[in-house]
Amino acid sequence: MKKGIFLLFSLLFSLSILSQEYIFKFKVNSKEELRKLTSIVSIDGYRDGEVTAYANDKEFDAFKELGYSYEILPHPSVGKVINMATTVAQMENWDRYPTYDVYNQMMNGFATDYPTLCQVVNIGTSGEGRLLLAVKISDNVTQHEAEPEYFYTGTMHGDETTGFVLSLRLADWLLTNYGTDDDATYIVDHFELYINPASNPDGTYAGGNSTVAGSTRYNSNGEDLNRNFPYPLSLNSPYEIETQAMMDFADAHHFVMSANFHGGTEVMNYPWDCWTSAQNEHADDSWFYEHCYDYVQSARLISANYMTDVTPSGVTEGADWYYAYGSRQDYMTYFQNCRETTIELSIVKLLSSDDLPELWDINKQSLIDFIKPAIYGFNGTVKNSNGDPLYAKIEILAHDTDNSWVVTDPANGDYYRPIAPGTYSVTYSSEGYISQTINVTATGWYSTTVQNVVLEQAQQVDISGTVTEEGTGNPLSGVKIELLGTSIPTVYTNADGIYTVTDVYEGQHQIKASKNGYSSETQSVNVSTSNYTFDFALAISNAISFESDVPSIFTYSGNANWFRTNTDAYDGDYSMRSGAIGHDEETSIQAELNITTAGNISFYKKVSSESGYDYLRFYIDGVEKGEWSGSVDWSQQTYPVTIGNHIFKWEYSKDGSATGGEDCAWVDYIEFPEYQEPQTYIVTFNVTDGSNPIEGAGVSFNSQNITTNSIGQAIFTDVSSGSNIPWAVSKTGYLSENGLLTISGDYTKNVTLSLISYTVTFIISDGSLPINAANVTFNSEDILSDNNGYAVFSGVSPGNGLPYSVSKTGYNPFNGQLNVTNQNVEQNLVLSESVSVDVLLLVDGLTISPNPANDLVRIDFYIPSPAETCIAIYDYNGKQVKVLNQIEYEAGNHTIYWNCNDGSSKTLENGIYFCRLVWGDKTISKKIIVLR
Repeated sequence: MKKGIFLLFSLLFSLSILSQEYIFKFKVNSKEELRKLTSIVSIDGYRDGEVTAYANDKEFDAFKELGYSYEILPHPSVGKVINMATTVAQMENWDRYPTYDVYNQMMNGFATDYPTLCQVVNIGTSGEGRLLLAVKISDNVTQHEAEPEYFYTGTMHGDETTGFVLSLRLADWLLTNYGTDDDATYIVDHFELYINPASNPDGTYAGGNSTVAGSTRYNSNGEDLNRNFPYPLSLNSPYEIETQAMMDFADAHHFVMSANFHGGTEVMNYPWDCWTSAQNEHADDSWFYEHCYDYVQSARLISANYMTDVTPSGVTEGADWYYAYGSRQDYMTYFQNCRETTIELSIVKLLSSDDLPELWDINKQSLIDFIKPAIYGFNGTVKNSNGDPLYAKIEILAHDTDNSWVVTDPANGDYYRPIAPGTYSVTYSSEGYISQTINVTATGWYSTTVQNVVLEQAQQVDISGTVTEEGTGNPLSGVKIELLGTSIPTVYTNADGIYTVTDVYEGQHQIKASKNGYSSETQSVNVSTSNYTFDFALAISNAISFESDVPSIFTYSGNANWFRTNTDAYDGDYSMRSGAIGHDEETSIQAELNITTAGNISFYKKVSSESGYDYLRFYIDGVEKGEWSGSVDWSQQTYPVTIGNHIFKWEYSKDGSATGGEDCAWVDYIEFPEYQEPQTYIVTFNVTDGSNPIEGAGVSFNSQNITTNSIGQAIFTDVSSGSNIPWAVSKTGYLSENGLLTISGDYTKNVTLSLISYTVTFIISDGSLPINAANVTFNSEDILSDNNGYAVFSGVSPGNGLPYSVSKTGYNPFNGQLNVTNQNVEQNLVLSESVSVDVLLLVDGLTISPNPANDLVRIDFYIPSPAETCIAIYDYNGKQVKVLNQIEYEAGNHTIYWNCNDGSSKTLENGIYFCRLVWGDKTISKKIIVLR
């Protein structure tokens, strides 16, 4: 019986250590809570206040700290029929999942069997070295034709396997039916189609290459790949190896449309995942909805109730369902100028293999027809007058936002603009060419308008001008001249304020003139052979814009320093950016100034943070004047300031979890009223014990911490005048001192620290009666216990691991160590008679009483020889609850106590626990029952 319990305990302990992925559900009061939770765990679904989520160990620990009640869910494979194909032939009826080896054989077999229609493309490798394979299917597969590129991806979440098999079956169907089926022939002839059935093979085959039964949502590194991509609010790095491979693959292509397959519900989900439609609707929202709804309606011809799980229409805009930061559909749509959709194929994640044919029947026509919208709308080529293809931008005026414009594939100059029916004003532009704006009409949802464009080479013009100081008209030298958005090199004005920029193409340009100490100016101009002179007049500004340095008036505080950066600025090239901090931390920059003339302070700020949780705040003399959170573009703030000394402070702070945007704030172009830097003084602390200096004491003052030197001094410079400035002095072994200072000149503060001492009382008994005349050695003293068994040591200095020993004729000697830190100590010791103890220790070296326990547990143990010893408590599942002690003990009997609390001082629930004693290579475990 005992052996069985031990084996169960060992198994549970092993599973607890190895577990890396949790599936659970919980309830929230409102969907808005998911904005924060989606950055902590991987939200899988939401309906009527109930959330389904996944988490790795770290994420689950963070989630549990939030205090939600939750229910652990079984793995998706529980209760499923999972038949595996160990040969390609066994995939004939498509009612099995392929092993990893069979999957590779099938992908390569497509190319072998249809060499003119199919190629295998290696996108990259997974963390465990499995291949990320795709097949390219096209009528002239070895050529890159002027055709729209389309991308289907399956199984980003490794346990959502329906799309895995449906992707393979779609590839097989297109190849085997080419030339005999109209749809198959049309797709292969008019598109370059890429199908990647398994984009997270480590997750799908987490249980081994021969089965998908042990599949996981996350990759082998415990990361959710569909939360790992850049998205409009954040670059979201670092990236997993699978994510980086997918981004590199997208960079190498010009995908017009794409879709990735998921499971766990049934719905068509389109961008944005990071914004609700009320916050920021995609420019082509109506186009997305129309074709997603078409997909659903086509599937419902086979199964009338298909995709009714989330919405009656079967279609949702991503964050209208729930927020998901870092999804691939947001990345492809925003950064790749593509149109990507997330297709949730089945309510069951890991579908029973014999149900796969039914899902194919339902989705087959929808999958085929969903490729076709890539060619609808309007498309064509952009070339120069010689017929050479151009890399060009196609932008619809008063329509395109958030990178919804498209670009040509420079190899052939072809472009594709899926869009709702209507007439649009479309601008075609390419650097070095004269832009054209043309009205183009998309005649219907399922038709194509061809609009080919020829751009004429722009002539190159040398532009020039003079930059002067506003008001005086004096020429300004060293003014920086930039043509924004071009590759034309920056130039500077000469001593006469004149600049010249050579080889500027005709057309619309933005020219910016900037110089430190002056307000910058930007002009939108139309450069031509008859319009090439552009003058500027810059106004003097006393604003601090950090172009050359950070003025000495600024100081830093908090968990990280602000820093000067040229990645973003309101004026010129540089601004100040908040330091990189973690949760529950803050970073501040401030200036203490003597304002000599009443006026206003003004500054420009920008914020990119978790909206409603992480804030930029501005203070004057500790009083908050404003706070900003979320996505805030450059904007100005102005506040009145009176004469006198003032402290101006900008603080970026974070709450206890999650991030958003770039997780920072910027400040630029600060204008103070007239000021003088306040006079500063030297403050010296002399720290002694009353007669001798104390070295190494910590002195906190003026937002600094300094350690005293060999003569007991801590010297603070640049101290501004002020009243009630707090100070504190501390050193281990001494009583701390603190107080307030008023500073109006140089100052010396003498501080005397007193040694700390405590009383340590040993109480000696045989377990029931006191033992007198026992010899106790401690703190360099030997004391005999009195008639009550007490041996009292006074004047004990703090310390850890202080040795003691107890001996008396007829009893086993007792040795141990004490930690004396911040209070008097009472140590109860039980001496065992030598004859009975010898017999007992041969049987068992660990005794626990009382057991069952309801409050304080006494743990006695015997160490036969000096050894590093660990005493720890574990719960019934093998999870460590608390380490009671881990030090080197001398040989002999020892006693410690446990108050039935865990490592965070929380009272444990009733149940079975285990005390484990480990010394050297020996281990003893005893069961403890906690019963209150």
